[in-house]
Amino acid sequence: MSASEEEHITTDDDETLEDSDDSQIGEESPADAELSTANNVVAGFPNSSDDSSDDSEEETLQKFDRDVITDHISLYHPETKTHNDEEINALSVVTRNKYGDVIDPLHNTTPILTKFEKAKILGIRSKQLDEGAESFVQVPPNVISSYTIALMELKEKKIPFIIRRPIPNGGSEYWKITDLEII
Repeated sequence: MSASEEEHITTDDDETLEDSDDSQIGEESPADAELSTANNVVAGFPNSSDDSSDDSEEETLQKFDRDVITDHISLYHPETKTHNDEEINALSVVTRNKYGDVIDPLHNTTPILTKFEKAKILGIRSKQLDEGAESFVQVPPNVISSYTIALMELKEKKIPFIIRRPIPNGGSEYWKITDLEII
């Protein structure tokens, strides 16, 4: 091509496009973009894959926006919400009357350690002891079982765990082991 042909390119639509001499290699000029769309037209029909992908992409984004608005995760799985240490410590404070009854509005369940909570506490604490954690009680020299040590700690209420009890309205109650009765 001569220099005059490089400056003016005429398409089938009799539209004149000018090439810029300062365009970089790898950059798509407006002429290249129009030529690529012209190449996608076969016998007067546009290439349907580009149009359908654009439509489905837009529809997906609209669905995603609706899902974000409704916030399904927090609606159907409130247990996934996390609290920091300060909030948990504040929520685990139990208010009692002069007779020792719980009068706190944040604690409605019975203040008795269930067998399931006991099993979980003993399992977690014995695993910690097996991995080298220090004991919170004075251990006799003849006791070597981590489960026995964890049981001794639980009886003396020395384990510094806070139990989270899920309640039906989607919230949770937080109880310190020292506030629960062990049966």
